[in-house]
Amino acid sequence: VDVEPLALVHRQDMRHVAMRTFVLGTLMVLALLAVGFWVGIGERSYAYLFLTLASQALYLACVGGEVRALPWLAELVGPDLRVGRMFGLLGVLASNSFVALYLNLPERHPRFMRVLHGCNAVLLLLLLANLGSAAGWLGWLANAVFVVSAMTTFFASVRGALSRQREAYFMVLSWAPMIALVMLRMGELLGGWRNPEWMEYAFPIGLAMGGLVLTIGLTDHMHQMRRDRDHAR
Repeated sequence: VDVEPLALVHRQDMRHVAMRTFVLGTLMVLALLAVGFWVGIGERSYAYLFLTLASQALYLACVGGEVRALPWLAELVGPDLRVGRMFGLLGVLASNSFVALYLNLPERHPRFMRVLHGCNAVLLLLLLANLGSAAGWLGWLANAVFVVSAMTTFFASVRGALSRQREAYFMVLSWAPMIALVMLRMGELLGGWRNPEWMEYAFPIGLAMGGLVLTIGLTDHMHQMRRDRDHAR
């Protein structure tokens, strides 16, 4: 317990609001761009990217409490952990589907694809179980599946990068910081250590920056397809 000057508390509050606004604003803007590209181009990858970014933003807003700023959302969410957990599970599902399509895992890396299929099956079961229960073990199992999905995505990206797959470079750049942050977060949850205070903001910022890198990477992929088409003509 500590007593702090009011001016210091105000500065901390303003810094917190600024960081959360930046993260949530970035995720929502990227999600709107993705859905706009999806509607305009018809590329299915943008639909999965939109679902991933929107679910991540809603998950962070539920966990951080921003949704309670709106009365009708506050009544819907309340103290129930299941809503935030639901968005988190949907975000991992959409992310796995995006990675499989973006890196063309069924053809290039079928073993990694089978692992992601298994993760998605477990995530669907957890979604159904989450509707009827808010048990703590569901959260632990969801975190474990997320770690497996993240590691599979990262190793598939590294494998693709070593094979000179252009899309994989963006995936490695996007996921490398996230892997480190996930490991630090899981270590704290398991009681291994206590992370510094800035970790509260590092994970959401990592999600936002990862979404930005993937948006750039997917746009580069579309440009490459257009160049290949023009060259073929």
